[in-house]
Amino acid sequence: MTNNFENILYKSLDTFSSITKIPIVALNSNKKFVKSIGVCNEFLLSREFKNLTKNINSLKGNSLEFSTLQLNSEEKIAFKSKLLNNSLYYFLIGPFKYSNYSTIDTCYNDLAFRSELSIHYICKILDMVIEDNILKKNHCLSLPTRRAIEYMHKSYKQNITLTSIAKHLGLNKCYFCNIFKKETNMTFSQFLNNLRIEKSKVLLKNTELSLLDIAVEVGFNNQSYFTMAFKKLNADKTPLEYRRNLYLT
Repeated sequence: MTNNFENILYKSLDTFSSITKIPIVALNSNKKFVKSIGVCNEFLLSREFKNLTKNINSLKGNSLEFSTLQLNSEEKIAFKSKLLNNSLYYFLIGPFKYSNYSTIDTCYNDLAFRSELSIHYICKILDMVIEDNILKKNHCLSLPTRRAIEYMHKSYKQNITLTSIAKHLGLNKCYFCNIFKKETNMTFSQFLNNLRIEKSKVLLKNTELSLLDIAVEVGFNNQSYFTMAFKKLNADKTPLEYRRNLYLT
């Protein structure tokens, strides 16, 4: 992670914890510890935490979707994943009580009670906080980079090339590539693929379009390249596996 992105993630976790009063742990795509807020060391060193990180690939969670995992008879933890900065991150939210009455001794004082329904909205809060901080960072981007991002959001269905976007912006290709990579930590192609994959997830979730139709709809030339790009950004999960998992959650 770059220092800029670290600051965004750390600030987001601080804000989330302040709003919800729930501990949170962030892990990178390799399931390595990144940052925690409000989490006691005893839990981070516990067998339960090690088992969670070991089995994280078998858990389901993407964007606003999440899973709740039972730690013991009275406590749970929520799991969700999110694509950030061209990498997949995992978030463990909790522990929290799912019963008003807790007799279990833990390293937490006044552990929050949260119903299953409220956890759905708490996961939304995490998304909103992160996206708000990313948006604030984007206000500091140069005009060419902001215009390029706006153009990609409007025209991602079309055949956008480096030549076409540089021409649209009236910039030299090399200059555009350098400034865009420096400010976003992604190449033009990486950013565009990320955007298209996120758009495809909406269609996979909310429509019954075929994978080929979805690939074309979000701007990919063929289904094979779409599948390859999707797997790269989603822990080697294919679009079909992603769609199937949505029905299992």
